[in-house]
Amino acid sequence: MASWISSCKKIVHMDFHMPEFPRDAIRNFDPVSFVAELRRAGVDAVAIFAKDHFGMSFYPTEVGHMHQGLQQDFLGGVLAEAHKHHIKVLAYLSAGWDQYNIRNNPDWKQCGRDGKPLLKDAEWEWGCLNSPYKEESIFAQIREICEKYPVDGFFFDAVMFQRGGCYCRYCQQKFSQMYGYSLLEADERSHQKFMADSILNFAAECMRIIKGYNPDACVCMNSSWELGQDRRLAELVDFLIVESQPAHGVNGYELMSTQGRYTRMLGKPFEITTVRFAEGWGEMTLKETEQLQYEFSLIAAQGGIICCGDQVYPDGTLEPACYDRLKEAFSYVEAKQEGQAGQFVSDAALLCSSGENFPYSVESFPQSFLGTAKCLSQLHILYDIIDSACLSPDMPYRVLIVPDHMRLSASEISLIREYVEKGGSLLCVGNCIWAEKDLWKPLLGVEPMEPFLYPCAYYAKSDLHPMPLLVKSRAVKVHSCGASELAALQLPITVSAPPHRGFRSPYPPAASEKFYPAATMAQYGKGRAVYLAMDVPGTYAQYGHLWLRDIFADLYRILVPDPAIAIEAPAGVEASYLEKDGCGYLHLVASAFNPPSAQSYAPVERIFSPCPVRIIISGKPVQQISVLGSSRRLEGQENSNLTDIRFSLEEIYTVVKLEYETGSRQRFSE
Repeated sequence: MASWISSCKKIVHMDFHMPEFPRDAIRNFDPVSFVAELRRAGVDAVAIFAKDHFGMSFYPTEVGHMHQGLQQDFLGGVLAEAHKHHIKVLAYLSAGWDQYNIRNNPDWKQCGRDGKPLLKDAEWEWGCLNSPYKEESIFAQIREICEKYPVDGFFFDAVMFQRGGCYCRYCQQKFSQMYGYSLLEADERSHQKFMADSILNFAAECMRIIKGYNPDACVCMNSSWELGQDRRLAELVDFLIVESQPAHGVNGYELMSTQGRYTRMLGKPFEITTVRFAEGWGEMTLKETEQLQYEFSLIAAQGGIICCGDQVYPDGTLEPACYDRLKEAFSYVEAKQEGQAGQFVSDAALLCSSGENFPYSVESFPQSFLGTAKCLSQLHILYDIIDSACLSPDMPYRVLIVPDHMRLSASEISLIREYVEKGGSLLCVGNCIWAEKDLWKPLLGVEPMEPFLYPCAYYAKSDLHPMPLLVKSRAVKVHSCGASELAALQLPITVSAPPHRGFRSPYPPAASEKFYPAATMAQYGKGRAVYLAMDVPGTYAQYGHLWLRDIFADLYRILVPDPAIAIEAPAGVEASYLEKDGCGYLHLVASAFNPPSAQSYAPVERIFSPCPVRIIISGKPVQQISVLGSSRRLEGQENSNLTDIRFSLEEIYTVVKLEYETGSRQRFSE
């Protein structure tokens, strides 16, 4: 693997999808002044376009179509000047989209089952990676670039197929030759596997060609706008790329953190790409410095390389104001760089699905997953996001959380049972128990019967909750077979069905009877398993009712009453924790939002007012406490086996360095 990417912290992705019709296209490009802006911002690396989505090449090429406005070598000019100043350059190649080549070779288009192109009159055309487009255009251009330029690596974009495709004649011929029957007769799973294998073969061939010219070249493949890359693709490339512009998709900034927590578990360096634009790629707007600082902080706190997308003006120049702000935002995060490398340590693991959409990309995030992540973040619980490849009896977590939407295999449940039997804790939510329910039964101590068809249920009152708590989620009917009841379930008195059974609210009041459990706990081996009979986290993601987060918190604290690091802070403060060389680094990123508009994320305009924070460290005596990037020192009160630290957050991103006493018990890493 190329080694330079591991030390890279600040990347600019230089977007330049440029049609040929603007009269002044690329006419004012000057590589010296262009790179001077990058130098001013302190950039470590830049992705520079070799070929864009329009199929325009930005260097003299005999393979592709050179942009007619090009008067000098854009790729080569930036590369030579950047290398003078030790800035690495990735050559950007659009793989999936290529308007020029695909319109001139219509047989290269991705097609649906009916044989018709999946996109009509689109801005860009989708090329099929099983067609001659791969050999005659992409691979030929890779070889040409490698022979002409000492690029430091390649950034391949849109390496994917569209949903519903591809069934072009080349895909059909290839599938029939490989498997002996028609692609049109293949079921959805077989078709998806064929498409995924096609992308993996494409990536492997790209790597073989590039490494043949330059073994130290660094290569990434942008193939998903979801959590992170499919593990099979991640194993092939040198580093991973996650697009996470908060203006798009779901959950805004919360998703950026979620993506980082998952991608950091894949074992490769990764960048999270945000943009300087207020809404999306190519919009010539500029976020406030504080907003860029906040986004960069979220990325750095999860161990990611910060990548910010910029847009070249049509004439080939850059906007200086953008680099004024990038300089300030990059510098802000760089001051805390010491704490951005090490081993992440977490109490909890949230299990997620992975690879379900590969080789396609859709922004499909189950509400149960998003809501669980939201609860964990707002409760300041230190957690990782893992997929089934991480499951083992010896997982280093105190609790594993299986959200409502997960449907696990027998082998996966077996690994979880061994984990709990050896002393781990488990929190399962709602409908996850329907797949292999007989295997869940002895572990959870409940027998699943059927889902209730009522549109809501109530979490019965307890000492912590003085009234029945409404959960706008269909509950699961279970009977205890060894588990103890933590809370009772109350159904609504009926299903609202106007005009015969209408209520003031579509969610009728709770019936007085409590025949079924809402939450249970069972002992299994040395560990414990809690089952929650309704999708409380998913409902929290949808409605934001704070009592739902309280329910989740109560159950979590039963399983983990004494976290290694307990954090008390406002809900908008997010935490992660690393250890390195006898020190701990607690990352705290605090939001400072204005009210969001109807169709956008909440913009960040100003620094928030100082807010109080309390950190309680257990099991490890702390010798010294400091704040990275400042001269600030904090004091901790020692009490038995605890260190109690109280202070105020005064900025968006704070990294608290904890220097532990030599030889102290390493509880966090046990």
